[in-house]
Amino acid sequence: MGNFGQSAQAERTVVLTAHWPPARAVDDLAIYCPALAGLPDAIAPWLAILPVHDANAVLLEALEGAAFSAAPTRPDFAGVCLVDPFRQRRKVLQAVIDAGIGGIANLPTVATFAGPVLGDLEALRVGLDRELDGLTEAAAMGLATAAVVTDRAMLSRAEQGGFDTVLMCEPSGALSILK
Repeated sequence: MGNFGQSAQAERTVVLTAHWPPARAVDDLAIYCPALAGLPDAIAPWLAILPVHDANAVLLEALEGAAFSAAPTRPDFAGVCLVDPFRQRRKVLQAVIDAGIGGIANLPTVATFAGPVLGDLEALRVGLDRELDGLTEAAAMGLATAAVVTDRAMLSRAEQGGFDTVLMCEPSGALSILK
């Protein structure tokens, strides 16, 4: 396990990996999301947002680990749970910067929910608005931003946000570069 979603568009490849360094060399866009470890590859991006673990604790622990520290390269983006109600988002983002990673993606993402569930998350202020606010905060801190979307409605919101990269999470778990 390790390289979950992989997709190519315009000769750019996205590799979503739970381990760093990844099992194979990454030529283009690498997203490191250790919260996906142990989840079935095809549905990992869809399951990771469920409250089965503390996604940001897993990330912070991995960033401090020997394997990551010794790796000769860094991913382009770290997957950060931007709706985490228990951690100060700014501290998580600073840890990403301190680890030498230049950007973040909203992974795991609440975008995998739809209908009444997503509406309930929005009402609780842990929905898409909070994720997009987190991406905006990351950009203000100097991080590149990758907005992961799952449908056209979120795509429109992400485009309005002016994020550096926009990725569509396909039902297969693969990520397609839209911008």
